[in-house]
Amino acid sequence: MFPIGDGIFLQLPSMTDQRILHPGTIVEYEAGIHTAIFTAEDFTPQADQEVLVYFDCGKGFMQQPARINVVMQDDEEVRIAFETTGEPVSAESRQCYRVSTLLSDLTATFQDEPECPLLEVSATGFAVLASEVYSIGTTVNTTLSFEDQQYTGKATVQGVKEINPGRIRYGLHCLSGRSGTNDLARGLQAISMTVQRRQLRRQLGAA
Repeated sequence: MFPIGDGIFLQLPSMTDQRILHPGTIVEYEAGIHTAIFTAEDFTPQADQEVLVYFDCGKGFMQQPARINVVMQDDEEVRIAFETTGEPVSAESRQCYRVSTLLSDLTATFQDEPECPLLEVSATGFAVLASEVYSIGTTVNTTLSFEDQQYTGKATVQGVKEINPGRIRYGLHCLSGRSGTNDLARGLQAISMTVQRRQLRRQLGAA
């Protein structure tokens, strides 16, 4: 939970990699729901929106996925109630080494898109190439296929880059520890370790 009086930043969904952070202050916490106040200028949140919350926890600048439940707005301020939907991760740099899977011909079912190329993985996240449009902060269902196994769970979009029309690169963080997501986390760990071992063997063979 975020302590009352703490400052946070909120990032609304966007189709660009540019972070637009709106400063706010936590004013209430009850039963898993935080309430925060923001200035109304250029800030238009909506109920049921998937967002990213940024904060300083003393260990560094962090980000955490959340969902807005209620929005109350007047001419001067916006008051929102939200709940977090995943674990916090560093907003300064990747916590885990990501390994390229381009040469492994791996695919993922990304929301309703089958056989999306899996570009890279780590123990906590991955990147895919898809055609449908999703905003930063959106939670998506994902199934990874690897060695005759399928690993299913939820992940949050944390990066969006359009490669060309109809081809969009998404960077995602696995929502581990929540219902239905542990299977995906196990899959990421298995793929990451296996691909790293294969790459190491290739390097040793070439030495």
